[in-house]
Amino acid sequence: MLRIMAKPQPAADSAQRILDVAERLVQTRGFNGFSYADIAEALRVTKASLHYHFPSKADLGRRLIERYALIWLMSALVLLGLAVWKDLLEILSKAMGIVYPPNALFMIAFGFVLLLLLHFSIAISRLSGETKVLAQVVARLDQELRAVTGRAEETQLPAEAAVEQTEVTTPRR
Repeated sequence: MLRIMAKPQPAADSAQRILDVAERLVQTRGFNGFSYADIAEALRVTKASLHYHFPSKADLGRRLIERYALIWLMSALVLLGLAVWKDLLEILSKAMGIVYPPNALFMIAFGFVLLLLLHFSIAISRLSGETKVLAQVVARLDQELRAVTGRAEETQLPAEAAVEQTEVTTPRR
């Protein structure tokens, strides 16, 4: 019998997938509200494979923080470099059509903030889509539950009570 094996994914890709799921869980449940079992279930992998990439939950949390810290660190280094290297700032400001070079620093910082806001907007959009799907599932389950409990109540009523109930609800002519 021929078995088809799935192509193994690179370790970096697996680590990014783990971080993506962990980030979503942190956003929805909080850091203490999920476990490695939740991540393993979402990715359909073993907990051991999670521990291979992140030996402890603290390591996972540190890497999640590093994702955002690197964005802020890079933007701060760029702004610091431009503030110190005056000639480069003047060249950039002339290229952007800005007369006063310090305004170019403000514009670049504003660009970094806009990129960060775009990232958060994408994350919120993804979460709102997931929330919409969950709300639909809950509504469907609630409807099914009401239908089941309604049928259960009908079967529990004695025949006389059912007749009396229908007489009360039907209008008299």
